Amino acid sequence: MSTLPPQLRDGQLQFTRRGLRTAPWSDPYHLVLRSSWTGFFCVSLVVYALTNLCFAVLYRLGGDCINAADPDSFLEAFSFSVQTLSTIGYGGLSPTTPWAHGVMFAESFVGLFGVALASGICFAKFARPLARVAFSRVAVISRRDGRPCLSFRVANERNSRIVDARVQLYVLVDEISEEGEHMRRFYPLELERDRSPLFVLTWTVMHFLDGDSPLAGLTEDNASERMLLLVATLTGVDEAFVHEVHAHSYYTLGSLRFDHRFSDIILDEGGRITIFHDRLHDTVADPASAVTNPLP
Repeated sequence: MSTLPPQLRDGQLQFTRRGLRTAPWSDPYHLVLRSSWTGFFCVSLVVYALTNLCFAVLYRLGGDCINAADPDSFLEAFSFSVQTLSTIGYGGLSPTTPWAHGVMFAESFVGLFGVALASGICFAKFARPLARVAFSRVAVISRRDGRPCLSFRVANERNSRIVDARVQLYVLVDEISEEGEHMRRFYPLELERDRSPLFVLTWTVMHFLDGDSPLAGLTEDNASERMLLLVATLTGVDEAFVHEVHAHSYYTLGSLRFDHRFSDIILDEGGRITIFHDRLHDTVADPASAVTNPLP
């Protein structure tokens, strides 16, 4: 088993699967819900166009079967297919043979089924609650109240509150058993405060690197030997959706800032509280709080 640290791209873990029989269309509902709106609309447009092309070909196979200005025009057949599939029906085109009536019957059923399916998918994508929670791109390690402390920040990017918010932090370590077997395990890290009755603005999450912490004695020199990855999760109930929302973030070794602290993000400007979301990731050097604690 490789001991290389996990790789991230756009905040997501990157890995390659081998030997897995992939069948992306075996779970199309999940695939569509996970897709972006841009991708969903592009795929829907392509499917819509291809469906009309297929039915236009079927109409042309029937010969002169459409009451059109130019019965030999493929464009007229395509236009009739669009009107039938979308139930527009301008009245200028109509089927004239049993073949055309049969194709029209099949296409109208496909159209009704497609509208119902697309409506359900759009509603599911719109109604799916997502947390607009931003995690700081870095975690800082410094001293707080004389103790070594690891901390990161989260910010609520919506005006609605997240009720009963809960944060959990885990460290991924690479262990070797007595038999020489490599194994990666997650260990929970106890937080100074892991719950908030109302998460409205920002939250600085802290874990003290002493006592029984799995990372007790962590320094910049031994960090690569002590951990591979930090995983932070946040859950809570969004008051607007009245539904539980989730968010998560990863912190690799390159995301740790030793002997730094976060810059101020909430300021009082003339009696009015101002939150600078663009400063969420900003840190400043703090040599006075250098973490040099040895292993206990």
